Amino acid sequence: MVRQTTIPVIWDKSVSHNELVNWFSALKGSFKGKGAQWLRQIDAELEEIHGQMQRLRATTLNVEDHRIYLELHKRGTQTKVPGLALRWRSINAGRHAHVLWKDVMPIIERMPPVTRDWYGQLHLQADWLNAREHALAYERRTATTYLASLNRHEEGLQ
Repeated sequence: MVRQTTIPVIWDKSVSHNELVNWFSALKGSFKGKGAQWLRQIDAELEEIHGQMQRLRATTLNVEDHRIYLELHKRGTQTKVPGLALRWRSINAGRHAHVLWKDVMPIIERMPPVTRDWYGQLHLQADWLNAREHALAYERRTATTYLASLNRHEEGLQ
């Protein structure tokens, strides 16, 4: 079979159904197994990032007399990209509330320089992990959508 290098125009009446099926089969054959491999790779990276997030969270909870700490927040399924994010929380009068970094800064300003710098490094790590997790979650959603569309096209062509 000669591999067609151009995409057939499906609304072109001169392209037969068999030509379209053959083109798609050749295309799918070149991707065979790569979709599952792609998802496994994303899932492995997400698992690693989630583990790092858990460890960073645990680190902040192990601080003696901690008033601020990182908590894992689950982005819901209603969002465009569900997943996890590290968010700062503060204990104020026994109440645990989400706080922004700009609100954490005045708290850590009163701490010794070493502790203040340590919290700053934690924040940078949390920001990076959040960005990486969000990007991987989006990539996973994109891969899943793409692979589902490949399967729908294949079913429609047979």
